[in-house]
Amino acid sequence: MINRVIAPMLIKDGVLVQSKKYKWHLPIGDIEESAIQLEYFNIDEFTLISLDGMKNSCVDVELLRRLRKATSYPITYAGGVTSLEQLRIAFDVGAERVIVNRMLSQRVNEVEEFAKLVGRQGIVGSFDITVDKEGDFFVRTIDSIVPLDINHISEVSSIVGEINLGII
Repeated sequence: MINRVIAPMLIKDGVLVQSKKYKWHLPIGDIEESAIQLEYFNIDEFTLISLDGMKNSCVDVELLRRLRKATSYPITYAGGVTSLEQLRIAFDVGAERVIVNRMLSQRVNEVEEFAKLVGRQGIVGSFDITVDKEGDFFVRTIDSIVPLDINHISEVSSIVGEINLGII
C-alpha cells in the first residue's frame, strides 16, 4: 500500500483557520504562505475546505484561484458544491477532485453524470455521521439529519472514486 500525505486547509473569510468542532475558528495563517510551507513536508495534495462556500452554497472561486496560483500540487476542493454547474466551476478553476456531501442525498444522479465526464477518481463522496444517545446512526448535512442508509452509501461507492466517512 502506498501512503499519501494530504494537507487539509480549513478556510474561513479567506484565512487559514484552526477549528474545534466547527464551533470556533482561530486564524492561523495566509493561504498562499501556508501552501508554500506545507510543500516542504512532501505532501501529495491539498484539500481546500471552504467554510464560506459551505455557508453560501457555492464554490469559493476566489479562494480556489488563490491556492491554484500558489501551488502546482493537486487540489481537492470541498465546500458549497450543490449542483452539476458547481462541480464544473470547481474543475474549471483548478480543482483535480471535488468532495460532495449534500449532492449525495439531493442530486446523486448529477454526481453520477459528472463522474462519467471526469472519471470516478475526480469525485469524493463525503458522509458526516452522528450517533444519538440511543446509539442510532444518522447522516448529517448542512440541511438535514437523516437515518444512516448503508445501501445508499454502497450505491454512492459505485459512482465516486472514494468515500469519506466522518464521525462528527
